Amino acid sequence: MSGSKSLSKEIYSGRAPWYNFQGENIPIYIIGITGGSASGKTTVSERIIKELGKFKIIYILEIFKFVVLLSMDSFYKVLTPEQHALAEANNYNFDHPDSFDIDLLIDTLKKLKKGIAVDIPIYDFKTHSRIKETRHIYGANIIVFEGIFALYFEEVRKLMDLMLFIDTDSDIRLARRMRRDIAERGRDIDGVLKQYIKFVKPSFEDYIQPSKKYADVIIPRGAENTVALELIVTHIKKELQQHDIKFRNHIVNYEIDNEELLHSKLPKPITNEIIEICIICISNFGRKMEPIIKQKLIPDAVKDNYISHENILIQNEVNSNEPQLFVCELLSSIKQQHVFLVDGIISTGSVAIMAIKVLLDHNVKEENIIFLSLLSSPKGLYMVSKTFPKVKILTLNINQNIENCTNPFSAIDN
Repeated sequence: MSGSKSLSKEIYSGRAPWYNFQGENIPIYIIGITGGSASGKTTVSERIIKELGKFKIIYILEIFKFVVLLSMDSFYKVLTPEQHALAEANNYNFDHPDSFDIDLLIDTLKKLKKGIAVDIPIYDFKTHSRIKETRHIYGANIIVFEGIFALYFEEVRKLMDLMLFIDTDSDIRLARRMRRDIAERGRDIDGVLKQYIKFVKPSFEDYIQPSKKYADVIIPRGAENTVALELIVTHIKKELQQHDIKFRNHIVNYEIDNEELLHSKLPKPITNEIIEICIICISNFGRKMEPIIKQKLIPDAVKDNYISHENILIQNEVNSNEPQLFVCELLSSIKQQHVFLVDGIISTGSVAIMAIKVLLDHNVKEENIIFLSLLSSPKGLYMVSKTFPKVKILTLNINQNIENCTNPFSAIDN
């Protein structure tokens, strides 16, 4: 994270809790946008994203985007050599439902709906193939999914919260497609017209136009229809406000019976040997503990060469004191490791719960997570253990006085 960027509350914000009080992810809001080829789907999507972006404070360094655009074009199938030859001659039908990898698309949308991190393929229209790089998506509260068959498949429609159809005149769509395909995709005029007459127009009439009946809102003239877009954005904002969770405040006000707390099964120290581990200090204070943690946990034989590429940073928002996720840089290989999360304090447990949720969203097994802290309150330990019973917690001191305390270390002497 760049040191030149401040965490000014007027400019920057992290990702607020995206899960309920049982540790379950709140379903991500997905908007499906469809229409004929070059009808303005992407432009409408970008306008909606721009307006919704004003609804939320900008995320620091744009690591976590409040709204993410997902194009169906990313899910074109990998062509066989024969199909590739047809595509080069403009004889392959890219405007047919069978040209898409629907199984991968549905699996990806289901994961996104659950808030799980995904890697999206990137399709190169000039070579008619996927490139090696992928696009990582994690942390969005809204997914805007656009494509010519966004509303065609029933399984896809079931995952949508709002479905839009862009109704644009066919002559305008043809003119736009010619300009786009020639400028951006390396096609010539004859090739574009041949493909349009042979594939694009029949596909619109047979598959895309009939999907109009599934739309919640039909937008004539696309992005030019500013009135329709304003109404849609207002509706989405209203829906999202219902997802605003004051997680830490809930824990602070959560009443636990003293007998229940006294007899609760708080975590016990682990004794099993762990070979492949990863250490992540999740707060600025926790990072001050990193040298000694590394000294104690990393075997001498590999200590000098150990470099952690994983990074999570969570800080409390100034006014509400709710935890917010500012940085999340995790390799896909983390799902195979035992992960030590390190922080100085577990007071309410809200920060620890957020950090654990991030790991679970990246497919780390709950039983492979160990949380280390210097100080913990009984209530904080109880809330973390209640939410994630398989997570192991190691703490040096349990002190009831640090619960919801602004300066926990000063409370030890009380």
